[in-house]
Amino acid sequence: MTKRIISLIIILVVLFMLSLLIGRYDLSLKDIFNILIGQNATDIQKGVFLNIRLPRTIFVLIAGCALSLSGFIYQAIFRNPLASGDILGVSSGAAVGAIIGILFFNSSPWAIQILAFVFGIIVVLIAICLTKFMKGSKLYNLVISGIILGALCNGVIMYLKYIADPQRQLASIDYWLMGSFHSVVWLDVISMCCIVIPALVILLILHKQISILTLSDDEATSLGVNVKYMRFFIIILSTLIICCIVSIVGIISWIGLIVPHLARVFFKGSFKQTLIYSILMGGIILLAADLVCKSISQTEVPISVLTSVLGALALIVFMIKRRIVCQLKSVI
Repeated sequence: MTKRIISLIIILVVLFMLSLLIGRYDLSLKDIFNILIGQNATDIQKGVFLNIRLPRTIFVLIAGCALSLSGFIYQAIFRNPLASGDILGVSSGAAVGAIIGILFFNSSPWAIQILAFVFGIIVVLIAICLTKFMKGSKLYNLVISGIILGALCNGVIMYLKYIADPQRQLASIDYWLMGSFHSVVWLDVISMCCIVIPALVILLILHKQISILTLSDDEATSLGVNVKYMRFFIIILSTLIICCIVSIVGIISWIGLIVPHLARVFFKGSFKQTLIYSILMGGIILLAADLVCKSISQTEVPISVLTSVLGALALIVFMIKRRIVCQLKSVI
């Protein structure tokens, strides 16, 4: 386990450094060293590194780790390998809030971020409240409620796009829905860290309780876990993480769904080990994806364009591999 973690950390550090070096304005290691020691660096180099490249790279790293952790926890809590942040309508709710900010608050960054965050949380709370009026498994009903609310939010999104000004607002809406890190500044990094870092620490501390929740409710209760309140608390923390990131940079597709599967396939281990692998691999994959997006063409490609393609391909590979394994088992 230690060797694998060290290997992943080394890859993470290498990608972090490459992300600092590569962009429209290339920087060398010597340039970065000169900036850090305050010697022989131009104002342009300082501005690019300190105000653009460094905050963006830090944000991408934390976002990748956080989204993959949230996806891993959703899949564990719901005992569903296809669960992700979208399962409770988080992304769709945040998108509604962001579009309202674009349409009715003159695309104010603060309005977009606050409304996206608030609407994402509201949708999840409504989904949780709906389960109280539904019969059957609370866990199953929560998933169904999230799917219903997600569909409802998508309908609202289509209507808001329909009434948007096609020349001034529609392009901004579509670009936000595809996600991008190009506008990240230090204030975004600080505001994200104020919510995401404490939530990550708490979730890591609660990893034993989360692993117990993967059992049946009766088994978890017998092991001393208050299933109802612990599950609610963990879901809210995971949702806060997703809402915070999505509200700042837009929707980032597939990271929370695919990365936990990659961790299980390449690094089989205990619940805690797979959790750590998922966090590290999330940072690695999102850093790599962002690196490709900002260097593949003259104009920056939105992040969800690449992650959606890679995620869909990865899911196809998983399904084919699973079918082959099942056929071999039936033959044996």
